[in-house]
Amino acid sequence: YEAMGSDNGYQFSDQPSPFLYIDNQTRLRERWRMLGNAYIQIKPVKGLNIKSTFSPNFSYTRLGQFDGVMEEDDDFTTNKAQKTDTRAFDWTWDNIVNYNTTIAEKHAIDLMGLASLTASNSEKDYLLYSGVLDGTDWWNMASGTYNAEESENSYSEKRMLSYALRANYSYASKYMLTGTIRWDGSSKFADGYRWGSFPSIAAAWRISEESWMKREWLSNLKLRVSYGMTGNFQIGNYTHLSTMDTDNYILGSGNGSETSGYKPTGVENPDLTWEKTGMANVGIDANFLNGYITLTAEYYNSMTTDMLLNVPIPHLTGYSTTLMNIGKVNNRGVELQIGSSHSYENGLGYSFNANFAKNINEVKALGANDTPIISTGSVNHAYYITQVGSPIGSYYLMTVDGVFKN
Repeated sequence: YEAMGSDNGYQFSDQPSPFLYIDNQTRLRERWRMLGNAYIQIKPVKGLNIKSTFSPNFSYTRLGQFDGVMEEDDDFTTNKAQKTDTRAFDWTWDNIVNYNTTIAEKHAIDLMGLASLTASNSEKDYLLYSGVLDGTDWWNMASGTYNAEESENSYSEKRMLSYALRANYSYASKYMLTGTIRWDGSSKFADGYRWGSFPSIAAAWRISEESWMKREWLSNLKLRVSYGMTGNFQIGNYTHLSTMDTDNYILGSGNGSETSGYKPTGVENPDLTWEKTGMANVGIDANFLNGYITLTAEYYNSMTTDMLLNVPIPHLTGYSTTLMNIGKVNNRGVELQIGSSHSYENGLGYSFNANFAKNINEVKALGANDTPIISTGSVNHAYYITQVGSPIGSYYLMTVDGVFKN
């Protein structure tokens, strides 16, 4: 960093030069991973297929790091050594029954039933020692002083049980109908709120198969419509609970003394449940001139309800926000794609695609009083606002009246 014109490791910012870490830091990361897949499949009668699949996944990561004294950085006035061990294990057990048959050469039927169980758990141990001997890296951490406040260990687990039924019907590859119903239960929610039901239905009409629509230049023309429900459960494993964490308190008479204790990490909300989205879709697929030109056009309109949002709460609770199911947001738009591709006998070919998409996002409701939600994140001094009538997470900036000149 001296060659860069700095005598203390800082240049043009409040962050030390990365060359400091090259000279004073040692890191070693080791990772082991095992993947597996085993299945049993039987076909007792024609058209019936029964399959059970078990897929485990195990990973273990060990990270050791040594930071030597860096006089140029106030955070590294003494040697530090840290060691992190992370273990994770997850598995999925899928059981699928599928039956398909064709009646009178035109009626194609496909039925499916699914039962699936997914589970995972992970644990982490992090140790930090200060004042360890030079040259010993993280292999002689006992030579230093244990830092209990920054060291940590944790354990987490989650499970989800799912059931699904699906029926497909096709007549002469011209008229198609699909109906699906899925039930998912997640351990991330409290008893009584863990299950969500998500139905869907779809229909398609291959117009190009109609006798009155036969054209030499038209290879395929299909109209399709659908409506379906999906769910979102992407929250922490124990967010609905008020878990405990360590903290320090000043107790006693006079100036008192620092004492370690425990505090709740947030406000409990046992009523959390699935965020649900219902979407309607209309689309057209077309191929022209034996596939030389392809065209896809879609219009969609979705409504998300019971959104999982961090909502501001009175500070007298001891917290600034809590996670709730609140509000509605609408997404609607169009997507267009046109393309062309062809291969010639001499081995040459070409492919071309052009896309256009337009989406409109609008918050429709935010609870009983439609109170706006203001948040920060991503970059310093950036504020975002979620309010009825505007896109979710819009920039919330100072009003600019103009430029003042002397």
